[in-house]
Amino acid sequence: MTEIRSRFAPSPTGFMHVGGVRTALFAWLLAQQSKKVNGKGTFILRIEDTDKVREVAGSIEQIESSLKWLGIHWDEGIDQGGPHAPYKQSERLAIYKEWAQKLIDNGRAYADPYTPAELEAFREQAKANKQPFLFRNHRPENPPAWDGTQPLRFKSDPKAYAWTDAVMGPLAAARMQSMILFLLKAMDIQPIISATSLMTHLWALLTSFVAKNSLVQHQNSLTFTKRSA
Repeated sequence: MTEIRSRFAPSPTGFMHVGGVRTALFAWLLAQQSKKVNGKGTFILRIEDTDKVREVAGSIEQIESSLKWLGIHWDEGIDQGGPHAPYKQSERLAIYKEWAQKLIDNGRAYADPYTPAELEAFREQAKANKQPFLFRNHRPENPPAWDGTQPLRFKSDPKAYAWTDAVMGPLAAARMQSMILFLLKAMDIQPIISATSLMTHLWALLTSFVAKNSLVQHQNSLTFTKRSA
């Protein structure tokens, strides 16, 4: 029998709102259904505290209390523990650095050699030329060796991408939408986008619900993805 492992991973950059409640509820209900049908099901609460600049004091406690008030209890997660602890992204830095080095070794990531001032100069130059700022136009030919302190960028290829979403159906991103994503940023070398994907892989999450505001369009909608066991 297949065990459904779903997760809710809010960011403590604000307090719980109706969109977060909806996402948590769907993920929790799916795990509960799996428990009843298959006898196996796990709902995980993980905190995406990777943006320390915008983190709101007290928001983690408010998220927990809101879920408990709604009767949504997690099987694994903060204050609950589990086989994949810790459940705060900021406490998993060693794991990210290990996998970041694997990407570097395979030519899929590189150290960012530019200072904030240099990047701002690139943006101003693009603005003056009435062109979009594309970091790939400034990708260094011979990036420095990564010493663990510089920002780390994912090396993506400028091409179109297409995939099938279980709810939304066929989706695509045009060539210009493929990005040079940060894997680790400078401040405390905190993980950015890659952390969620890596944890989904390492934790064997069969199902996850995510807000679609960071994919192709900025909409307050729900995306359902399912990974085969």
